[in-house]
Amino acid sequence: MVEINVNNISYLRIALTSDPYPIAYGGLSGTEPIPSPNNAVCIGHIVYINGQAIVIGKHGVYELTDTDTKITSLSFASEKEQGEINFEVQIEQTEKVERQVV
Repeated sequence: MVEINVNNISYLRIALTSDPYPIAYGGLSGTEPIPSPNNAVCIGHIVYINGQAIVIGKHGVYELTDTDTKITSLSFASEKEQGEINFEVQIEQTEKVERQVV
């Protein structure tokens, strides 16, 4: 059996091709970016990295090159997002060998 573990994502580039949407700030804290046609303060996309909301501008391109950031989750505010995600990962591959004596 071969086991592969992702140790770290060292580079992330998101290039969204779907149309940007109006974004307002609200939620429980009043500072959470949310897709909303009412009271919009900008046009763009919302992506969540490690549960933290990040607003990507209307051109839809975001790059994370910080090697100290461990990415454990990536999600989008809109189900209709389309685009390309490029990333580099450091992986560790191990092989587990089991022998049976007869």
